[in-house]
Amino acid sequence: MAKFNWDKLLHTSWFYTKVLFAVMALMVASYIYGTYKPNESAVARVNEELDTYYMNEIKAMGLQEPEFIYNNDIQFVRAMHKCINYINFTLPKNKRVPYEMIIGQAALESAW
Repeated sequence: MAKFNWDKLLHTSWFYTKVLFAVMALMVASYIYGTYKPNESAVARVNEELDTYYMNEIKAMGLQEPEFIYNNDIQFVRAMHKCINYINFTLPKNKRVPYEMIIGQAALESAW
C-alpha cells in the first residue's frame, strides 16, 4: 500500500489558492477602474439614447409654444423664461442655451 503524498497536496492547494486570490484581486481592480473611469464611447451612447428617449417623450406630450405677452419688466422676464424653458425642453441637451444668456441678449437688443 502506497503512502499518500500530503506534502504535494499541500503545495498544490497553496498554489491554486494564490492563483485564485490573484484572479480575484485582478477582478476587483478592473471593477474599481471601470467604475471610476468608464468607457467614454459607452457613456456618450447612453447619454444620446437618453436624450432621444426624452425628446420622444416630449413630442408625445404635445407641448405648445407659450405666448409672449408682457406689460412691464417683470412680465417680460417671466414671458422670456416660459419661452426659453419651452425651447430648451424641446432641444437636445448639447444645443441648449442658459436662460441668463438669452435674457441678457434680449435686454440688449430691445433696449430694455
